[in-house]
This record gives sequence, structure tokens and C-alpha cells, in this order.
Amino acid sequence: MTDKGVARRIRAGYEVTFERHIAHPPARVWAMLTEPEKIGTWFCARVDIDHGLGGKMVEHHDHVGMDVHGKITRWEPPRVFEHTWWFGDSQAAPMGTVCWELFPEESGTRLVLTHRRRSLDAGGMAGAHTYLDVLCAVLDGADPKAHVPPEGEFRDGEFVETRPGRGRWADREELEQEYQRDFADV
Repeated sequence: MTDKGVARRIRAGYEVTFERHIAHPPARVWAMLTEPEKIGTWFCARVDIDHGLGGKMVEHHDHVGMDVHGKITRWEPPRVFEHTWWFGDSQAAPMGTVCWELFPEESGTRLVLTHRRRSLDAGGMAGAHTYLDVLCAVLDGADPKAHVPPEGEFRDGEFVETRPGRGRWADREELEQEYQRDFADV
């Protein structure tokens, strides 16, 4: 298992930061993060994205029947991509931000993913951990079809799994329990 995200309190809630060292150049990682056809190979949703500051995003999470909307708040290719996110209504208030930062390294790229949110969500952060692992695996040549997210639905604000995930997604429940324990101390 790769390193888990680190949570800390901030003024507006919480910040969870993940870091991965990827043996690929920043331009290739940037393309995986920002081109819809490439995003679909590692992320658990189809994504519509209007590139550039102020651009709109929609993540179509077909496996759970939900869309997540967002707006790009930082766009500095090929280094920084940040966006807001919220569920449901495309006009709702943002629930937080997601910031992707790429730093060139001699061996490739250091990727830092930072989630800023009002509350800690062990399930969401286990998902972020998992899709980062899938991103790294796909960049290294893994078959994206070997890593399928779980299917399910949201009931009373909680994800209820109806079909387990495969590949790296098979560890999501165990990761969620670990994050739940880790977050108890934040």
C-alpha cells in the first residue's frame, strides 16, 4: 500500500494531503489529470472539463448515479490545477477544493494532491487514495479495466456498495477503516 493522506485542521475545516512520486515526466502526468479521455483510464468517473481559469467541470460518477460539479480556480499548466466541487445542483455552494500540484524531479514527478473540505470523510479520502494508486498503476502500464470502482448508491448521505470494486479498488473498504481510525485523532 502507498502512503496515506495526512489530515490537519484548517480555519475552514480540514485539509488532507497526498503525495506520490511518479516515474514519468510532468507533461505526461498533467495530460492524465486534465484530458477527459485519459482521466477515464484511472478516475472513477467520466469528466467534462472546460480548460482554463473559471472553466466548469462535471464528474459523471455513473457507478453510483451521481454527478459532481466544479469550477477551475487555478490553471497553471503543467504545474497546478485546482477546482471546487459540490454534489447535485450545478448552482450549489462548493463543498471544498481539490488541488493537483506537479513538481519535476530527476526521477519523474512529485504529485501533491490536496483536498480542502468542511468535514473529514474517510470514505472520500479512501477513494482519493485509491484513484491515486490507480493513476500510478495505469501510468506504469497497468490495464485500466483491471481496476474497477465499486458500484452502489447513496442512501441518507452514505455510500452503500452493491458490487465490490476490483484491482486497487478492492482495498477501498479496508482503507476507509484505516482513515476512520486516523481521523479520530485530528
